[in-house]
Amino acid sequence: MDAQRIDADDWENEVRAFHPDIVGLSVIVSEAVSMDAVAVRTKKNAPRCLVVAGGAYPSLFPEKCLKNSAIDLVVRGEGEKTFLEIVKCFEQGLSFDEIKGVAFRGKDAVCYAPQREFCHRLDDIPPPDYEGLDLDLYNNLIPQSPLLFKQKHVRVLTSRGCPYQCGFCFPTMGRVFRPHSADRVIGEILRLCERRQTRNVEIIDDVFNFDRERAMEIMRKIVKADRGLKIYFPSGVRGDLLDREMIDLFKTAGVVFMPVGIETASKRKQVEIGKNMDLDRLQINIAYAVKKRMFMNGYFILGLPGETIREVLRTVFFACELKLHTASFFALHCYEGSEFAKVADARKVITAQSAYSLFSAPIHFINASSLNKGVIVFLRQLANVMFYCNPFRLLRIIKDLPEKRCLVFLAKQFLKRVVSF
Repeated sequence: MDAQRIDADDWENEVRAFHPDIVGLSVIVSEAVSMDAVAVRTKKNAPRCLVVAGGAYPSLFPEKCLKNSAIDLVVRGEGEKTFLEIVKCFEQGLSFDEIKGVAFRGKDAVCYAPQREFCHRLDDIPPPDYEGLDLDLYNNLIPQSPLLFKQKHVRVLTSRGCPYQCGFCFPTMGRVFRPHSADRVIGEILRLCERRQTRNVEIIDDVFNFDRERAMEIMRKIVKADRGLKIYFPSGVRGDLLDREMIDLFKTAGVVFMPVGIETASKRKQVEIGKNMDLDRLQINIAYAVKKRMFMNGYFILGLPGETIREVLRTVFFACELKLHTASFFALHCYEGSEFAKVADARKVITAQSAYSLFSAPIHFINASSLNKGVIVFLRQLANVMFYCNPFRLLRIIKDLPEKRCLVFLAKQFLKRVVSF
């Protein structure tokens, strides 16, 4: 069924024409409203269709999902094995009750089958089958790495799970780092690049370099393959785990874009939010990576729970001191399931929600700091002005930007950040 960039009426037409037996909805937290609407419209046009919801949101809140009578089953956690068993039971007319990892409506309450364990040998899961998919459709979507905007590229996930305890995140894939082998990773990268006729690779791990030796082995194999790859990390490199040897090898392998999540320059807040970043080592690593002409972006959050204006300003000044090419200053956006959302609930912080259409996500702004929203908006705009109104930084951006045609895109993003919230 083709569900690419269609509106609600087109979706109903597709369902009526295709007559699906099973529809699976993969849902992140910000897509909860869309999930409900899509499920209702699916069931309306295919009443006998089995509607299954999986992904981050259903895994966290199966009971909320099953309040929607159009959703029949919820898959909790990783779904490869669970969904396969659902399909087999559906084909054989068997009950789903004994399938590990599912939740379903019982007579009086939501029922839970035993939780399915995470897969710790990821290589046992076959590579994704992209046959029949027009991957070029993804070129027009905004990638996680902005420098890949409207460029043909491949995207790979080389590991699952993150052992860190950041309060703005929740462990959809668990707190244990579970990697693919280096051979599996390089094989998938080369196969996808050959199929799509591209050298651009986006690695979307949570923390690619948590296992230093594995990260180094993957990069050595990329160097040995000698395909002239350009590698982009949208966020999956932890800056204080880098070192000169790793940065040198990353550069040789073709890494051109490597953002790092910093969040705050306050050591007190680093501990409280569970980030525990070594800021001194981070600063050294950023300077060395920039010296190697790797394009570096930093992510910062303004308005953390209990954060003072002095701590926010310290973060802004620290960002300006770093040799970063670009910086992203975010207000705190909390989604259900994170520790920060619990803090906001405890403080009875009001959530402002934007308008949304059927197929778009609501945006949540939660201010759990000691500052009001207007101050945070002003500080965010001030941070962008202070950071980018530096002629040496602007020259460095122009010199090191991997794709010069992205200059217009970056300029538009800068103006958007300064004049809007």
